[in-house]
Amino acid sequence: MASDSFDDDELGPVSREERADAERRRRRDLTADLPSRQRGRARHGGGKDGSGPLGEMAGATLPGDTADQITLLLNGRRQRLRNLWIRIGLIVILPTIIVWFYAALIATPRYVCNFEITYQAYAPNSNLSASLVQSAVGASQLDAVDYGTLLYEYIRSADLANKVDQQINLREHYSSDRIDGLSRLGKNASQQAYLAYWRAHVSVAEGFGGYVTVQVEGFEPAYTLLLAQTITTDADNMINSLGAAALRAQVKSATVQLYVAGVLLKNANTALTVFRNTHGDLDPSFAATQLATIVGTFESNLALLNAQLQQAEANMQPNASQIVQLKLQAGALQQQIQSERARLADKAGATYSNTVAQYNDLLANQQFAATTYQSAQQGLIVAQANAASQQNFAVDFVAPILPDQPTLPDPLISSLTILLVFGSLYAIGNLLFAAFRDQSGL
Repeated sequence: MASDSFDDDELGPVSREERADAERRRRRDLTADLPSRQRGRARHGGGKDGSGPLGEMAGATLPGDTADQITLLLNGRRQRLRNLWIRIGLIVILPTIIVWFYAALIATPRYVCNFEITYQAYAPNSNLSASLVQSAVGASQLDAVDYGTLLYEYIRSADLANKVDQQINLREHYSSDRIDGLSRLGKNASQQAYLAYWRAHVSVAEGFGGYVTVQVEGFEPAYTLLLAQTITTDADNMINSLGAAALRAQVKSATVQLYVAGVLLKNANTALTVFRNTHGDLDPSFAATQLATIVGTFESNLALLNAQLQQAEANMQPNASQIVQLKLQAGALQQQIQSERARLADKAGATYSNTVAQYNDLLANQQFAATTYQSAQQGLIVAQANAASQQNFAVDFVAPILPDQPTLPDPLISSLTILLVFGSLYAIGNLLFAAFRDQSGL
């Protein structure tokens, strides 16, 4: 196999790059000539006793330089495999072990309290006046509010986080020295850091139908339950306060309407009193009815006397005393009828019917003003009653309960999560690097 050597006498003057290329080609051809099973054993250096194709080639059957080259090739493969496991250990296995060690031995146990809340609206019975008041102030627009979304956003807001801190000293609990450094809130944490910590330990999920699922994390079981109950109470107060402004507007509008109705009623009563004093009659309509009744009675009596007079004139002399007496009675009735009819005209000479019509208009206005004032009173009473009662509620239909044991962190779940995440990142990065190397020809 003298032709397999790389002596300068056979190749002539060649450069170092050409010598390296020729060496690589000969090494590839030599490996390709072996059967597949032998090549597999050659990659692992043959048997334990040095038997096998590579063992034989490393012995007497192959030249010394070729055996050394194959040995270098196998050592390179072993080194690459060793480097691969080192990278996997550093990038994937080591972070997994660190996370498991932290979650199992260092991290402060956290207690979890779950509850679900929804909203409930109370619609009190209302009469027509109360409905008119609600329509005037636009209270019906509250029906279009999505309370589920409001609850979701409010629980995640800085407003509720600060309010809960003021009520139960939440910052002090989360920044206690008994909590490990990685899980603890900083003593002088900013508002943004506190809000981020709040959202990390108070998670909210909005479900279909307007209900909200809340998970609260704390480092003491009793305090975790207190935190959940405080959130429920504050959410209920927020939901109820949404309708408070509209209810106050209803009370204000009803008060204004009552005042206006009172002014109208007062003006109507004054106008009616002035009219009665001017005409000297308390009820011209009733007086006109009485006068018409009197005139009708007189006219009936006059008609009866005229009939008697005609009968007497037919049977008696014109100068008979009975005829004279009947004529005197008929004349007196005629004068009385004219006198009563004269009373049906006012001092200005106008007909009494116009006076009665004016009086009826004033009386109708006074009655309408009185009815309006009564309705306004009822509307104000209803608006005040609605404002004094709670209209909207946040109901915890799945109430929070006292946690009996810590559930977070879970060492197994945490370590498996890190293993999957870092393993996936390493595989993706390795594929991207291999693709880049192939494209660049490295």
